[in-house]
Amino acid sequence: MLRLSAELTAALAGADPAALADLAERWLALRAADAEDIDPELAEEMLTEVAALARPGTPVYCEVA
Repeated sequence: MLRLSAELTAALAGADPAALADLAERWLALRAADAEDIDPELAEEMLTEVAALARPGTPVYCEVA
């Protein structure tokens, strides 16, 4: 279980769709550098869903498997 930082939570809460799409592209590039292949549509969908949960001042937790 990971807790997102307050700074990341605030940034996600204020991100528009274009910013989330840009973030997804950068995330994909980082993961590709580690030979991990993530579907671009899935990455953007995941970030959009997490951003929808984000509220400044309220912790966001993510479970990773």
